[in-house]
Amino acid sequence: MKMAIILAMCLACAATAATEDDGTVGVRPYELDWAGRTQDDHPPLVDFEDMTGWTVAVTNSVATLQRTREQQIWGRYVAKLTYRGEGTGRAEVRILPPQPIPIRQPFDAVSLWCYGNNWGYAPDPSTPQVQISALFLDAEGREFAVFLYHVDWTEWYLLHRRLTPEQIERVRNGASFVGLLIAGGRQPEDRVLYFDNLAVFTEDFAPLTFAPRPKRNITPFPGQSEGTNTGPGQLPFPTTETTILPPVSDPKAATQTLADGEGVRFICSDRTGVVEYAYRPKTGRWDDIEIVWRARPDTEALRFRPCMEGGVLLASASGPALPERGELLSARLEDGVLEARWRLHVANAQAEVTYRFRLWGKSLVMDVLAPGGNVAEVRYGRAVGLKNPRLVTHPFYPADGGRPATAVFDGPSGPLFLMGNTDWYRTNASSMWAVNVSDEGGVTYNGGTRYIPLTNGKRNDCFERFLLTLSPVFEECLPAIPNPESPWKKITGTHVWRPHGAGNREADKRFWADIRRHGITKMVVTDHETMWRDGGESFTFRTRAAPGKGGDEGAREYSRFMQDTLGFVYGPYNNFTDFAPVNEYWSTDMIARDPQNQLQHAWMRCYAPKPARAVE
Repeated sequence: MKMAIILAMCLACAATAATEDDGTVGVRPYELDWAGRTQDDHPPLVDFEDMTGWTVAVTNSVATLQRTREQQIWGRYVAKLTYRGEGTGRAEVRILPPQPIPIRQPFDAVSLWCYGNNWGYAPDPSTPQVQISALFLDAEGREFAVFLYHVDWTEWYLLHRRLTPEQIERVRNGASFVGLLIAGGRQPEDRVLYFDNLAVFTEDFAPLTFAPRPKRNITPFPGQSEGTNTGPGQLPFPTTETTILPPVSDPKAATQTLADGEGVRFICSDRTGVVEYAYRPKTGRWDDIEIVWRARPDTEALRFRPCMEGGVLLASASGPALPERGELLSARLEDGVLEARWRLHVANAQAEVTYRFRLWGKSLVMDVLAPGGNVAEVRYGRAVGLKNPRLVTHPFYPADGGRPATAVFDGPSGPLFLMGNTDWYRTNASSMWAVNVSDEGGVTYNGGTRYIPLTNGKRNDCFERFLLTLSPVFEECLPAIPNPESPWKKITGTHVWRPHGAGNREADKRFWADIRRHGITKMVVTDHETMWRDGGESFTFRTRAAPGKGGDEGAREYSRFMQDTLGFVYGPYNNFTDFAPVNEYWSTDMIARDPQNQLQHAWMRCYAPKPARAVE
């Protein structure tokens, strides 16, 4: 430790006098100039224009700190940190002002511009992704750190972080900024980061307005919000009210709905066999569902429970919880729909939930309606009673945590397939999730949906449609995709598509001319994001092509070559899921927030735009 202190003092001596460097002056991000953004969004607490007295303190590291113009963004100067690891323990570098910088007013957010040194999509072991935190003292003199992010980008990026509720309380009476902490730089070679404009501020959440979208092409559940889909017109999808309902291949399939006390039996018979879904309201869970399969009406029945511990999970103090007790308020069969209304209880929470069951084709349709924000999850649960089960996942069917699977198991006369599909057109949830487990406790073939608190702490009202299908025909379990026929079908169905990362335009021309010379003439080429950027600048929410590739005129000339000279179908790259802070249209109001009210990260050096902004 003594050696580390001595080393820090030596380094501090080398870094205190921030003098002019060798005269090298970088170029600020050109998009800021396009937008006339000469002032940062928030006044900086630290602008690094005068670094007299600044020092570095190190642990298992060697570091130097300079004022420089090698990179540019705000003002004339930025801070340059050169660092490397030394020793075997955790490597840390602290960038320290001459004395704590007082902050007189309360604040709830911190921002810092940083010029990074690696790309997360191509990890470089020689340049570890260091973690950056801002260090503060509260009014009581106790230090705390606000973690900003890990470095996984190059060029300039705005780190933005809200304080936790506990930290916000700690700075209610003011605070002091005491430094930056850079941790994890254990590489033996020097690496460089640049910093500018550290700001502390209170975020302003002014009301937002969004352009109305066309109305949805389906009837929402009673009481379900239309969201932003309140404008004129109607979306062309989905093309049917039954949305993703799996198909039935036998046109002569017949269905029956039979009352069974307070419950119901739904039966579908076709040339492949007879499937029966029985629901008897006893617990308020989907343990109450049973499936019966017969290869023919007169053969022995196969019975199993497809959704044990499924159904609604309540939002409790300890997390999502299965109901411990259910009060059946009513059960009524009308027009082929069994509606069961429940009051479900767990230790410290309750909710009124309506389940609606019906049979469409071979699928049991399970609707869930539970306004009030008391539902944390809706789960498929697990299938119990399957013989020799195995799971088959679907590669083009994504969900949080995994993919929905088809459970395959032995039936009386061949394999049977069981699958659960969540209607993504109707869900009101925060996310759809999946898990695939087959063990002694049963078979989990899908997960369900989650209701995560919004930034105001409340959950959405719960509205769901789950479709459960059993069939000996695999494709009868897969969801339909009810989209209208594409007007480009004749082109996309007969051509080869390739997204192409634009590099040198003349080299690109030679490449595609050679492709055509080899006889590949039916090509659809979309110019990837490098059409819009030369390096690490933005590549979305912009209408001007990369200056280094000739700008708009270069893009126009290249487009004419691809279409007129080669005869290819060619178009630009579009993306509404990434937004870089150097963009000329940048605003934090355009960015989605996670449940902790943090800006939602996306691709490297980007945040995720609010989906509602994509159509404006």
